Amino acid sequence: MKVCTDKELNRYSISLRDFEKALEFLSKANNHLENDLIRESLLISGLICYCRPFTSNERNKNAQATTRLDFNSFTKMSVADHDLHKQCMLIRNKAIAHAEWSNYPTSRDTETNVICSHIYCLRDENIDWNGLEELANKLRNQCHHLRADFLSEKRL
Repeated sequence: MKVCTDKELNRYSISLRDFEKALEFLSKANNHLENDLIRESLLISGLICYCRPFTSNERNKNAQATTRLDFNSFTKMSVADHDLHKQCMLIRNKAIAHAEWSNYPTSRDTETNVICSHIYCLRDENIDWNGLEELANKLRNQCHHLRADFLSEKRL
């Protein structure tokens, strides 16, 4: 993997900040009890920041940054890293950024017309939060190196 254009450099720079923010949120979440609303809020924020580089961003053809990063372009990612990434993206897309019925089911009792709803809770997901911190750190470090390599080549 190599950064070849200023637009790619800009996307890696933006993504670097997202990974750093994700690490900050995930780290702060460890200071709170498992069932604490503040912990869940920090984990949601960390998950959103982690996923942001991999979702479509710049849609204007004149944008100064490429649209998104491709997870598969990063090197030295384990099968566990790929699985965790997929899990986080799925949760982000189906339960955090959007509300699909499978995560927020509702039903109506036809006799009473009482509507019942299930409240989604991130605690119900089996996410390896320490693994996500490690993964975000790996990606942050690779972004640093890719940017440095690009700038080194530009000096030559």
